[in-house]
Amino acid sequence: MTWVGSRELIDTPLSVRTTSAAEIEIRQMATKYTQAIAMGDRKRFLGFFADDILMMPPGASTTRGRQAVAACSDPLFDQFTMQEQLEYDELHAVGDWATGTFSYSFSVTPKTGGPTATETGRGMAWLRRTLAGTWQFTHFIWNRDQATE
Repeated sequence: MTWVGSRELIDTPLSVRTTSAAEIEIRQMATKYTQAIAMGDRKRFLGFFADDILMMPPGASTTRGRQAVAACSDPLFDQFTMQEQLEYDELHAVGDWATGTFSYSFSVTPKTGGPTATETGRGMAWLRRTLAGTWQFTHFIWNRDQATE
C-alpha cells in the first residue's frame, strides 16, 4: 500500500484490475478515431483533439492547437488514403482526465497510385472528458519503431 498525501492508493496488478467505464469509452473512442482516418473524414478526425491540443510528433516541432493539427494533417488527407490501428497498452482514468500508452501501425497509400508505406510505433496520450461527455486528446506524443531514411 502506498500513501500519496492524505489519499491511500492500493497497488493492484493490471491482471486483476477491473476496467472502468471511462476506459471502455476511451478504447471505443480510439476505434472511432481510426475509422475517421480510414474514411478520410478530416472534420471528424479533428474533433478528437481538444482546442488546445499539444502534439509532439517524432522528428518534428511541437504543434499546439487544433488548427495547427489541421494544417499538418490536411496534406495527408489530400494526398493519401490512410489506415491506422491504435491499441492502448495501459490506460488510467481518474474523473475527467485519463492517460494511456499505446502501440500503433499507420499506413499511407498515395491517391495517385504507388506503394503503401507503413510505420509502427508507441506513444502516450492524455485525454479530457468534454462537457458533452466525450473524450478528446489534450496531449499526443509518439515515437516510430524504425528510423526514417
